[in-house]
Amino acid sequence: MSIQQTKKVNEKEFPTIGSKQGRIWMTIAIGLLILGNILLWKKPGPDLTNDPAIFTPVHTVVAPIVLIAGYIIIIFAIMRRK
Repeated sequence: MSIQQTKKVNEKEFPTIGSKQGRIWMTIAIGLLILGNILLWKKPGPDLTNDPAIFTPVHTVVAPIVLIAGYIIIIFAIMRRK
């Protein structure tokens, strides 16, 4: 088997995220990760131990769900087949 035939077989068996649809999924996932991190940001106050602003539902529930969704989409975009 020649090198060119081996390369063609390997490209068919192991698709990369270089396809258009793979790049779209990765862009969506990166956007979700950026959004999740923005939702987690909170300006530090003088007393962080009892600051009720860090215990809002956005910081404790929504942001982690958005981050986990972003990581799941990244895994999906990498592992999916054509």
